[in-house]
Amino acid sequence: MKKIIILSALLSLSISPVNSGFAYAPMTTGEGATYAIYSITGVWHDTGYLDINTQTPILPNRRISYSEYDCPPFSSGWTGYQHPVGTPDTPVNLSSSLRSTFGQADGVFYFGEGVSENLTPMYPPYATITWNPIPGETFTVTSSIYAGCGDTTVVGTETWTYKTITCGINWAHFTDVCRTSLSESNGYKYNYVYMKAGYVTVGNQSCYWGGGFVDLWFVNSKAGTPTARPGWRYWALPCG
Repeated sequence: MKKIIILSALLSLSISPVNSGFAYAPMTTGEGATYAIYSITGVWHDTGYLDINTQTPILPNRRISYSEYDCPPFSSGWTGYQHPVGTPDTPVNLSSSLRSTFGQADGVFYFGEGVSENLTPMYPPYATITWNPIPGETFTVTSSIYAGCGDTTVVGTETWTYKTITCGINWAHFTDVCRTSLSESNGYKYNYVYMKAGYVTVGNQSCYWGGGFVDLWFVNSKAGTPTARPGWRYWALPCG
């Protein structure tokens, strides 16, 4: 997964060092989730919807495990280290990690991604879901991209738009979820589906979901054709 996910040290939020305190993405240290990974083609709509046309499994199932992360002076938060199921959660490889954080835009607190395409810090971070998601809410932000942790040299900017598409719906066997979108000026388009902690029934199994994204898919809108943009999908396997 090329894109990666951080909390701005500039925000005065009260957060546990082992848990984000956010119901939709608790990021509890030592916990994690298993995902099936697909190669997809999709269609992006200006309404924020990203439709999947085709999908093909491309990797064995992956585990995303959570731990603390720090990148002063820009961020502190949590990594989501992606690695094959059955391999150790540590040591964390940052180049294969989501980096989760909070940000603020127009007075709205949100959870999202704090690194650019080249994996260096950016502020404000991308938004992937707001603290109190309201269907239809949207905002556009231009973020500064920095040279690296400990280096405040600005090396570029990125403009992006977030939207809460809908909440309170079911998504396959996941219940009461929120679907959101992120559109980046670099061409990458995302849809996310988040569920709070709770039990999920898959077939004849009931499994506990600790909270976080249950589905994530993205495409590069500058590649392929308008009806078949290439990308990836991460689909959660709560009983996997």
